[in-house]
Amino acid sequence: MLGGFPATIAGALLSTVVGGAALLVVSGLVLGVVGVRVLRPLSEAQQESGAARRQRPGLVVALAAGVGLFTGLLANGGGFLLVPLFVVGLGLGIRDAAGTSLVVISALAVPTLITHWALGHIDWTVAAAFAGGAVPAAFLGSLLAKRLAGESLRRAFGWLLITFAFYFIVRQVRTA
Repeated sequence: MLGGFPATIAGALLSTVVGGAALLVVSGLVLGVVGVRVLRPLSEAQQESGAARRQRPGLVVALAAGVGLFTGLLANGGGFLLVPLFVVGLGLGIRDAAGTSLVVISALAVPTLITHWALGHIDWTVAAAFAGGAVPAAFLGSLLAKRLAGESLRRAFGWLLITFAFYFIVRQVRTA
């Protein structure tokens, strides 16, 4: 939270300077790179080095600031960055990474929401409709995740990221 909170506000303020189309292309590129990386399994040595990085508070705060900046800039929950960061960078298993990211996302969403609200960037009708669908779907998804192997979840997450990356980039190229 120490690195993420101020960075989310800075990212949200920066979003007023960067155009929406550019943000979607950046989102797509980041999603694609992260998705490809998530598809590659981690070796035991990579997991151990990730666990060692978790013991370096300065590094963790810096990583949180980077995710916070993107969270504020792209006005997203940050989970698409946090889960891979926790798995690849800090050596957590996919289930621990997903659960931990929910705690962090919940905290980072507050300053991001307040800043984007102050900037007038929220369509409350769309937000309410998405929340109405997302909350029950998240509950059902968590029940389903209990029944799936961690390796299957990791691969599904990687392909989901790549699919969204493709969609964001193609959509911007077609409308440009």
